[in-house]
Amino acid sequence: MKILFKNRLFLIIALMSLTLSLIVGCSSTTKEPENNNNSTSQSESQPESQAKKSLFEGKQVTVDVANAAGGGNDAVARIVASFIPKYSGAKVTVTNTPGGGGVQAANMLSKTDPSKEPYTICLIGSGPILPQVKKQQGVVYDFNKIVWVGQVANLGVVLFTGADSPYKTINDLLNAKQFKEGSVGKGSIGEVQAQIRHSAIGWNSTIVSGYKKAGDIRMAAQQEEIDLASLAYTGVKSAVDEGQLRILSASGPVPAEVSAKAPPLSKVPEITSKLNSDQLGMLEFSENMAIGRSFAAPPGTSAEVKAEWGRILRQITEDPEFKSKLEGMGYVVEFNDADWLQNRIANLVDGLSKYKDLGN
Repeated sequence: MKILFKNRLFLIIALMSLTLSLIVGCSSTTKEPENNNNSTSQSESQPESQAKKSLFEGKQVTVDVANAAGGGNDAVARIVASFIPKYSGAKVTVTNTPGGGGVQAANMLSKTDPSKEPYTICLIGSGPILPQVKKQQGVVYDFNKIVWVGQVANLGVVLFTGADSPYKTINDLLNAKQFKEGSVGKGSIGEVQAQIRHSAIGWNSTIVSGYKKAGDIRMAAQQEEIDLASLAYTGVKSAVDEGQLRILSASGPVPAEVSAKAPPLSKVPEITSKLNSDQLGMLEFSENMAIGRSFAAPPGTSAEVKAEWGRILRQITEDPEFKSKLEGMGYVVEFNDADWLQNRIANLVDGLSKYKDLGN
């Protein structure tokens, strides 16, 4: 009986040992897939080291400015340049090519060989279009052949007077027997813009041109040397905030509080009710002659480089820090691509070809 008991006890112990070993074995086999899954998950969550690098990675790029150092265009270009390494890994040099209201910079850009300097862009405005359509001596560029790559900020334009001017509304100007409107540069795009307004509206303005820079125009308005002038909103914002200037009309993108008080001339009933369709078309054209803060590359720039510049500039405009900096200067940060710019340039060239002699 004792032997039988011992045998049964031995059998129970053996069965328990076998069961325990099976449990341990199953446990270890079910852990392996967990380890494999963890390994796969970590691999998938890691940043892609094979992610496509920028075409400009480690390259030297040049950002030229069609104005002297220290102005509004220069400030925007240098802010953009400071963000280019973040979105491309490139090294950036900023240069300035002032002269002729952008003519010198446009000439230089057109002479740049993209096979030797493939990563050059220039921040340039619409000013050089007028010398082009007038076939001015020394012009070698064609704005329709320059490769436009993107706009980083749109530009509102305002008509303003001095704070103490007797002309406090657009109606005051419409009823005036005579008033003086100032513009920067004799024969400049600003003068043509003023002449288009004069021709479209028929108001009694005399164009006083030849002021050298925006600061001269602001001072002339403050001192009532002129009664009216037009500049980019960013160029008058601080003087308006300080109570030195008064905005009467604004066109293009400006802060809502500005446009609410100072609508574009083409939306003022006292003006539009007296205009025919051609005159209204002229007036609307005069309000849309700016191209904001836009960048162009040399003619012949490859489609690949053009697209990469577009990608970089778009990402810069989406950067909160960049937005904060430009909005603090009064800009409306808005990316417009190469196709939009190229079409805008073509329309400006066509329009200014019609009105080019108004500034003579």
